[in-house]
Amino acid sequence: MKTKKPDPTIKGQRGGNCNRTACQQPGAHWYNPYTYAYYCAPCARELNECWQADNAANTRRGLAPVMTKMCYVPMNGEDLYVDPFC
Repeated sequence: MKTKKPDPTIKGQRGGNCNRTACQQPGAHWYNPYTYAYYCAPCARELNECWQADNAANTRRGLAPVMTKMCYVPMNGEDLYVDPFC
């Protein structure tokens, strides 16, 4: 049985497939302002946790933060999730 490949034209697009190559699941609604791409909720959560740890380590060393957290971008009139880091 052949596995259906993700459509590369919607990778990282709002509402399309997750920008993470290893994932590419549909439902990418989390925007990363540094990569200008959208991610699915599980990948966004995982990446935010990694960046939060990196930023905390940099702050302890007196360095600038690496990245800000990703923001949820609603579709079709959903309520906007406001993240204080966005």
